[in-house]
Amino acid sequence: MSKTYAEFVAMLSNHMVTDTTDPDFVAILPRIIESAEMRIYRDLDLPGTRKTTSPAALTVGVASISRPSDMVFLRDAWITSGNTRTELQRRDETFLRGYWPDLTQTGTPKYIAVHDDGTLQIAPTPTAGLTYTLFYTYRPTPLSASNTTTWITTFYPDLMDYAALVYASGFQKNFGAVGAVDDAQAGGTWGALYLSGLAVAKNEMSLDKSFGPFDHTPTPPIAANTSA
Repeated sequence: MSKTYAEFVAMLSNHMVTDTTDPDFVAILPRIIESAEMRIYRDLDLPGTRKTTSPAALTVGVASISRPSDMVFLRDAWITSGNTRTELQRRDETFLRGYWPDLTQTGTPKYIAVHDDGTLQIAPTPTAGLTYTLFYTYRPTPLSASNTTTWITTFYPDLMDYAALVYASGFQKNFGAVGAVDDAQAGGTWGALYLSGLAVAKNEMSLDKSFGPFDHTPTPPIAANTSA
């Protein structure tokens, strides 16, 4: 069952035994959300964190392209020439310098490397008539009063709750082991529930990744038994 921002805040304030208007709660709430979301994003490869750029023209004679400002890491990149699409192979920047030392020479790029926070290097230096597309991971807009649902709260609201309560317990200095019966042990309890839910989520997501290409070859008919 999905959860809205208002429902999440109500759950959190209830477990923290505080009012949603309490100044301390209001102040720490964005940090709790940030911590919970970042933990989940790092633990799971969520479909909701993937983005593809629109095809854009490469600049002839320029062996680099701009890195999207919201890119966390590059997943895939390809070059298109007419109706032909070529996947770029990931390499270290030092490889590109050795492979294509003369940047004035042009061709169809084969390799790509991360240069810095704003630039991706490609080699060979592109010739005319080429476009590129990037497929990468980014961080979606956090849950808030103006962004009332996210991919996480829609598909894994329980993980969001558990991860948030781990941070909230730390804020309230409630650390401890699993299975405790008092508030002093709440941090460990919520942490254990998060890890349990994470294992289930990873198993569920692995099912989506496990399907390979479907074999559409017709099944041969079973030969009739003529020995009788």
